Amino acid sequence: MRHDRAIIERALSDVQRLLQVNLPPKHSLSDDRTVACLRTVVSQDDVVRAMRKSSDTALAFVLRGMHRILHDRQYVPRAMISRLWEFMDEPALDELLPIKRGRGVTLDRKLPRAL
Repeated sequence: MRHDRAIIERALSDVQRLLQVNLPPKHSLSDDRTVACLRTVVSQDDVVRAMRKSSDTALAFVLRGMHRILHDRQYVPRAMISRLWEFMDEPALDELLPIKRGRGVTLDRKLPRAL
């Protein structure tokens, strides 16, 4: 279970980084590209396995919700990104996830490539 939590935390951290890259003034990824990269993150085999096997924790619920949003084709990319920010901006998530907040965050890992 500890392993699943680490995978979920890593996936949520990657989601946050991708969302931050999409923020102005950087906006270095288009909305379409950002959504494609986000889908890649939440659809990785180990992430999907962790979501399925994990206990019903807050982090697992957040990741499952993000997965659902990213695979719901009724939303346009901008709406998906806005919905994902609603999850990431939740103050309770700050206590659960060791992610740095703010625009000054540097990307210390290579972002996943969308297919």
